[in-house]
Amino acid sequence: MFLGSEQYKQSDPANNEDACLSPAQLSWLQEKLQESAAAHNPMFVFLHQPFQGTVSGSTERGVVQLTELKQL
Repeated sequence: MFLGSEQYKQSDPANNEDACLSPAQLSWLQEKLQESAAAHNPMFVFLHQPFQGTVSGSTERGVVQLTELKQL
């Protein structure tokens, strides 16, 4: 499953280089994760930007909706 940022620093300078996921995309992902779990199928989720604090250089930048994404 591939996620993609829906806003960039050109449309919202506060986002910088962070991934910005809409409520619709998060809802869609939650639905797909539930379907996969119900079928006992593993799912890999990919996003260009890392979760903050997981790799070198990711202490300040990453995903705007990190808390919401982790809750899924």
